[in-house]
Amino acid sequence: MTSFCDETVTCSVCCLDSHHHGLMSTNTFGGSMDLDTRPPEMKRSTMRFWLQECPHCGYVANSLENPIPCDCEYLSTSEYKDFPAPPPVSELAQRFVKKARIAIKGEDYLEAFWGYLHAAWASDDAQDETWQIELRKSAIQVMEKFSDEEMADNYRLIRVDLLRKTRQFELLLKEYENVRFEDELLNKILRFQILKAKDKDTTTYTVIET
Repeated sequence: MTSFCDETVTCSVCCLDSHHHGLMSTNTFGGSMDLDTRPPEMKRSTMRFWLQECPHCGYVANSLENPIPCDCEYLSTSEYKDFPAPPPVSELAQRFVKKARIAIKGEDYLEAFWGYLHAAWASDDAQDETWQIELRKSAIQVMEKFSDEEMADNYRLIRVDLLRKTRQFELLLKEYENVRFEDELLNKILRFQILKAKDKDTTTYTVIET
């Protein structure tokens, strides 16, 4: 069961209050997660509650009470607020991108990665093919900033899915065809991804389908 609450939150940037519909609890009883870790139902339908956006200053965060990790002035820049035309169809995707941009300014590349990936999921739901691809490419670019410790096997495997979903089949095969993980489940998923890349297949699959 998924449950919600209404709350008044004070923004850590502008110190003004705003009302938000928050997520209290949810579950993942609806099946297997996607290969890029997107959860099954009921959690996958709660994405619109994963972020808060201040209606006064435009700050986006998991909670507006969290201190902003970069200069507050960044929120007024076109780099933060604007999108190339046409912008993402999904307003939720735009919010996740803003979160990613703030994280990059604060040099938190893991947080930025998840912001872009979640934005891609929102674009999937909006059937926005252009931004599905572009946001996954942005997630791949951010991974180049990961430290060796951050680039753990689970992220290396997510990268495989991102390369396949952005049609970078040759690069995927070049980088991963001879890779072996210690975890056999990861190897099973990797072999599945390689087969789909050879077929130039960009379909979304779940772990159980491998």
